[in-house]
Amino acid sequence: MGQLTTVMDKCWLEAVCSMPMAEVERTLEGLNTKCRPVVCVILVEEVLANHFDSTKNQTIVNQMIQAILRCYPYWVDHPLELVFRELVLGEQIKDIGLGTTQAKQLYNALTAPDSVSPDLRAWMDKRYFEKKERLAQREKKQEWFKETVPVELLRPQDLATFVTNGNSFLEMAFSKPSWKQILLGASLGQVWNRDTWHSNSAAQIDAVFAKLDYKTLLKLPFTYSYLLLELLYDFAPITKIGPQKSEKSNLQVLSGKKKKQINNEEDQEYVATALHCDRLLTCDTEMHRMADMFREARKWKGTCILMPPKEADQLERYC
Repeated sequence: MGQLTTVMDKCWLEAVCSMPMAEVERTLEGLNTKCRPVVCVILVEEVLANHFDSTKNQTIVNQMIQAILRCYPYWVDHPLELVFRELVLGEQIKDIGLGTTQAKQLYNALTAPDSVSPDLRAWMDKRYFEKKERLAQREKKQEWFKETVPVELLRPQDLATFVTNGNSFLEMAFSKPSWKQILLGASLGQVWNRDTWHSNSAAQIDAVFAKLDYKTLLKLPFTYSYLLLELLYDFAPITKIGPQKSEKSNLQVLSGKKKKQINNEEDQEYVATALHCDRLLTCDTEMHRMADMFREARKWKGTCILMPPKEADQLERYC
């Protein structure tokens, strides 16, 4: 029981750290007793970004930093880095821990955030604008899906069917080379080709993309789960779910509004990491919905625990 790997997201950690210090200590100690808390790269990024945001309560931010530091070394690698290792480098991944060098760099950044390199500080400053650019790209991809995906796949009866439909389209896309290239390029290629990632491996990445087929994809658990999740986060704002009566009677899986969608990539990273752990702990209802439908569709043996922010300290009730 004490070794269940549990991914914490920022909204839960922030809710806890907004409480009196005694409650913060009691909750974090209780979490460590019940499980093995896991820190994602995105959690470190979000908290560092808050440190450089003058509108944020820095007392709460500092408490989040200390909570993350106490979980070291149980930090896990970025899901896209795990996919790169599995798909491009051909590794059989048994350890999802963050590489020692990168872990130390992030640890040092959190320990003394005001002394981080100018490059990191500049990246934090422009982080939101880069997210807006990526959201625009995602919206273009969604327009392509509206024209390409069979309409019945975007009108599922329930969330488990939504996952099944996403898998059906994934298989369909891999049967058509042009569709496969669009999907892989948008989901993986454009990220790895950034200067700070794997731009020097572009030829190797293209060669792997060309050879990858659906049958092989199913043998690559990190790559498969990431691509399916990326596809579902693309589908969710344009998907209506429930009995097919009218557009108004069917709710979207996730909001299609830009203001909400801009945070989807962080949510996606938490869920992508959690799919290779035992549990996800969140106060975010939409993140919970996306994670829980993987469980309902039997594509994840784990559990997503949803806690109201005001009850974030009541682990004994939910865990």
